[in-house]
Amino acid sequence: MKIPRRFLEALEEGDWERLPGKTYGRAFARTYGRFLGVDVQPLLPTAVAAAREAEPAPPAARGGRPPTAALIAIALVVLAATFGWIVYASQGPAPAPAPQKTAKKTQTPKQTPSSPAVTVTATGKGTLFGWPATDYQVSPGPAKITITFSGPCWIKVVADGAQLAAVTYRSGTYSFSASQDLQVLFGNPPDVSATLSGTPLALGRGASPVAIQASTAP
Repeated sequence: MKIPRRFLEALEEGDWERLPGKTYGRAFARTYGRFLGVDVQPLLPTAVAAAREAEPAPPAARGGRPPTAALIAIALVVLAATFGWIVYASQGPAPAPAPQKTAKKTQTPKQTPSSPAVTVTATGKGTLFGWPATDYQVSPGPAKITITFSGPCWIKVVADGAQLAAVTYRSGTYSFSASQDLQVLFGNPPDVSATLSGTPLALGRGASPVAIQASTAP
């Protein structure tokens, strides 16, 4: 390989300006690449651009070869530098970092205001439909009576002045409501149980009919 030592060092150090012009610089790079078994084609544009414009004739190379150990060391350095440059040039731009997920805020469920407690108060005794009756006041309204039948019982129900029932029930559970006034007559109290707006009613265990009358308050 006939390359003067100073130009060989320039190739190894990547100092293209020390090469003797573009033509010789390109020729030296190719010759050294063939010697090392390395493709230096990607480096030629850089070498040509950096080489001096003047192209003096290279001095005749003196006979003899550089020591084998030195050639091996130089070859390894150039090979590593060339390989590193090719790997660096082939790499694309670094990928953008993945967007971070923003933690979602936990929404506190809205609490629905609870309904006010219903108060059922016995206000006195009287008569209704000609039979003994107990008067109640329900606050707040409406007044709702739920009746469960365990045997035959005739009842009459009047809500806000309108008659809703006058019939005999034998079994089952039935409910009636009034926004202001509720009147109920039980023909056979022992065979029924009843609640007024959730409050149990004491209808008595006698065989005579009894009645309840409920009015609502705000």
